[in-house]
Amino acid sequence: MKIIVCGAGRYGYDIAERLCREGHDVHVVDKEEKLISRINEGLDATAVQGHAVDPAVLERMGAEQTDVLIAFTRGDEVNMAVCQVAHSIFSIRTKIARIRNANYLSNRWGHMFSADNFPVDVVISPELNIARSIAKRIQIPGAIDVFPALDDQVRVLCLRVKADNPLLDVPVKNYATVLKDLCEDLRFRVLATVRKGKILPVSSSHTLKEGDEVYIAVLSDYVFDLQEVFGFDDLESRRITILGGGVTAEHLIAELQQEERTPHRISVVVEDKERAEYLVRHFDKISVINGDVSHADILKEAGADKADIVIALTDHDEANLLVSLMTKKMGASWNMALLSQPNFRTLNDDLKVDVMVQPQDITMSGILPSLRRGRVRYIHSVYDGKAEIMEIEVVHNSDLVDVKVSNLPKIKGITLGFIQRRDVLLLPKKDTILQVGDRLLLLVLKNAVPQLEDMISGA
Repeated sequence: MKIIVCGAGRYGYDIAERLCREGHDVHVVDKEEKLISRINEGLDATAVQGHAVDPAVLERMGAEQTDVLIAFTRGDEVNMAVCQVAHSIFSIRTKIARIRNANYLSNRWGHMFSADNFPVDVVISPELNIARSIAKRIQIPGAIDVFPALDDQVRVLCLRVKADNPLLDVPVKNYATVLKDLCEDLRFRVLATVRKGKILPVSSSHTLKEGDEVYIAVLSDYVFDLQEVFGFDDLESRRITILGGGVTAEHLIAELQQEERTPHRISVVVEDKERAEYLVRHFDKISVINGDVSHADILKEAGADKADIVIALTDHDEANLLVSLMTKKMGASWNMALLSQPNFRTLNDDLKVDVMVQPQDITMSGILPSLRRGRVRYIHSVYDGKAEIMEIEVVHNSDLVDVKVSNLPKIKGITLGFIQRRDVLLLPKKDTILQVGDRLLLLVLKNAVPQLEDMISGA
């Protein structure tokens, strides 16, 4: 697939890198020469210097033969204009744009992104998506990752296995027996285990080990029962300290204040004085401290030493790591750090960061459905793209119609979770027959994605 990426900054580079790894024909444009040089030196992509809105530049990049355009410059209006040029002049099929301005993202103005107005097929706000991802994790104490699936009837959780977990060293096939006395109606499916940086597929004989990170699909009504099994208790209220006051932090505060189930006591440390004053004006019932996030006295003033959750959201990975370790040592119960470098995941056991939030996975989750063949409704990229949790629909010309689950092609690296059939949720059994319209929740390892695409698209 030929893809043009407009913007070679942090997000643009990460997107281009991931697309190159997938084998796409990637072309990048940016005004800054040093950013273009970085692309040409580091990636198997073609990068040119120029203004993305200029039709002549896009034409030189082969826009007429392009399948997807991804506009990820820092300017919302530039991204919107690029999509307009791509649509009106070059008839590019799919246009994806980064939009940061909260007013543009408001439901009130949602109609502005349409074929008749600004022809943007997919709108992505990395900062808003990151904030929502963090807010979902906060809702479920102990969750390393969490997101809804199948119309929110199912939640997919990533939880760390503790030494006292009743499922420790128990084969998957024996889970029902072990859990019968704890929660007889608990319905879930283990999708994958991450052990020492590797994602392991799940079989009936698979067992969990202490320290594993396990991805589990569970009925939404039983999320907190599953939490208890894994040794994580719910909190009636939470003391939350946010370190950094940028756009992501602003979105996160707004998300947390919308929650009704659990009240939060929020304090924010912001180094920029004007930004601190802005947050004070725009939010009630939060404490804003203007100061250095790495200063111990400032952290104590913000209550980080007694916080239930500390979230490091500065623009620098090293600072986020440092303050996460400082606050943990000071007494914080749980910490999260926004980390752009995926290599940090392999050092998680040494770094003692409870949750590493990776913006690349969150951003790519919004882009990938537009690149996949078949009826792909949703994708959640995990572990720097090593696997994808997908929600797909069985269409009439696919190879899945009228096939028993037991007879599905044995593609190594695919785990089937729940099936949504109209309004009914099914845990698939060997004799379950797939039907047109079924929506499947799957975990797919990276190398199995092309084979799955062949199956669901009828290729």
